[in-house]
Amino acid sequence: QSGDTPILKISIHPIAHPECRLPFVNVPTIFLEEQRCLAAMNISDEGRDSRIFLVNVDTLESEFVSVPDAQWGPYGFVKGADGRIYVGFFFGRIYSFDPVSKRFELKADPFANQTPDRLTWGGYASRAGRLYMGVYPTGEFTEYEIATGEFRTIAPLEGVPFGVYANQFVELPDGRILVLLYGS
Repeated sequence: QSGDTPILKISIHPIAHPECRLPFVNVPTIFLEEQRCLAAMNISDEGRDSRIFLVNVDTLESEFVSVPDAQWGPYGFVKGADGRIYVGFFFGRIYSFDPVSKRFELKADPFANQTPDRLTWGGYASRAGRLYMGVYPTGEFTEYEIATGEFRTIAPLEGVPFGVYANQFVELPDGRILVLLYGS
């Protein structure tokens, strides 16, 4: 230690040990300030054991809620302007999760009448109250309006691209959304 620089002390304490496959991989952990908890999804395959985990940061108690309809691949995971968590699952379905009632609700099914070959792969919540869920392998993305429940799918590439991710979104100060597309 030199001079008056304080020594930083770090301590690590386990707070939860969920019994699931690949917990908290490829999705962010979200802090829900009003509920004083961390929220994260585990990655499960083929609809087995997909859950949202909630860890109270004050008591360090944890709980989980199973996802509906045997959904899996929750790679779109964002907090909306309304305080709910929005989850985009493989095959495009978007659900909201109310952290107070601890219930999921289907909000959009953009690829309902198509072959299940599109995977939600990334999400973003804008300041204007819209959600964006990217899609692999086509590079499409779904825009969902929280206030109205309306959604649309945007296909920025011509033809039928394959192997393209749309999973990173950047909001500019003027409200425009940039979407990063990459892949083969």
